[in-house]
Amino acid sequence: MKNKALIAISLILVLALGLFLAVNEAQSRSQAAHIAALQAQAKPLEERRLELTRELTRLENSYPLLTRGIATEELLFLDPVPELLDAALPLMEEYGYPGMLVFSEGNFPGDPGALSKDAFAQLQKKGWSWCVLCSGSLEPEEWFPHLDSLLEAHGLKRPEAIYFKDGAFLLKWEEPVREEGFTAVIHHGEHSLPLISTDLGEDLWYSGALPWNFDGVKTEIQDLSQVCGNLCFEISLHGDAAFNEASFVNMLDYVASFVEEDDLHVVTLDGAREEHQEALDQQEQVLEEYERQRASIAEQIQTLDVQIQEIYSRWKQD
Repeated sequence: MKNKALIAISLILVLALGLFLAVNEAQSRSQAAHIAALQAQAKPLEERRLELTRELTRLENSYPLLTRGIATEELLFLDPVPELLDAALPLMEEYGYPGMLVFSEGNFPGDPGALSKDAFAQLQKKGWSWCVLCSGSLEPEEWFPHLDSLLEAHGLKRPEAIYFKDGAFLLKWEEPVREEGFTAVIHHGEHSLPLISTDLGEDLWYSGALPWNFDGVKTEIQDLSQVCGNLCFEISLHGDAAFNEASFVNMLDYVASFVEEDDLHVVTLDGAREEHQEALDQQEQVLEEYERQRASIAEQIQTLDVQIQEIYSRWKQD
């Protein structure tokens, strides 16, 4: 009898265990199906969130490029005389670049041996500009009246820029230049001024100048294009910036490689000022649109995070 009772109990335990396992398996299957259903609901939301995250990354990476601006350079002719311009002008026109003429006492249009007034007028029609040279031999209070008398004698109005001879731009000139209404100073790095100007939104520009053919000119042009600043290159008959046709063509070719990529524009100082001001204005618009898009994407991601969390919270509750 005892054996039969043990057998009966064993059968009951086996049946109970089987029933428990069956119920547990059914519950597991039901839970798995429930989880799968929740995951199916969350999947399109998670995929959309991933898309938005990638879109936000692309937007953030593109912002520096959209606000990068443009680099500008000017080609300054320190000796605006027929001997130099007759050789350089055809090359400049071939590349489509304007130049800037630096006039000084005895070298204004119409002076003996200088550029004729008609030739000067033709260059202006072609987009060329000009500035005046200051050697620093006179004090500021003497130089400005002297300049005005020279300009009046040649029928010219004040230009926007003053080109200071190397080493001539002393601190005593800064305020008088601004007070006299000039908008640009061309210097040679005096007072540790950077040769490549990047603070181009100021009322007075400080643009550096270098000989067009110095040893590191190509590196300087590369740096210029990267920081999107402004720099002047000097061309003359003699000295460090002496004109040589073959070398000049080589330099223009190198500059053209940057111009073709829209990384550099060859302009006058007036043109450079306009371009950099336009770039600053565009940067403000780009920043406003960037912030709008960024906030919109971030808000969408936040909304999706809430929706996804709600779906998976139902799993924990169940």
